[in-house]
Amino acid sequence: WATIGASTFETPVHRQDDLPIQVEFVAAVDARLENFAASVSACAFALGADVRVGPGTIYRDVVSPIHPATTTPHLFSVPPFVWANEFESIEGDDAYITWLQLVPITASSSCGSI
Repeated sequence: WATIGASTFETPVHRQDDLPIQVEFVAAVDARLENFAASVSACAFALGADVRVGPGTIYRDVVSPIHPATTTPHLFSVPPFVWANEFESIEGDDAYITWLQLVPITASSSCGSI
């Protein structure tokens, strides 16, 4: 699953040259998890000018509304590691767009989250 358009949402993160950093999300999960796209989309809709985004961000309770019996209700963002160099960053005139992979995690794994 992946987003297309999450990078249109502003984030508070900028590069050293002040170019805004915006993100798209990708996730690799069991194909039997129907509607997992809704959980990935929920992370995109959580983006905003005052919301920290980057590796290590935990998106709380974005899986459990779609899959109530899940043991991994949260998604944790990391640099994409499942696909070797398939998701490259894009430097535009107005923003630097990068990819984050979303990994399902348990409630106990999310202690001390951002």
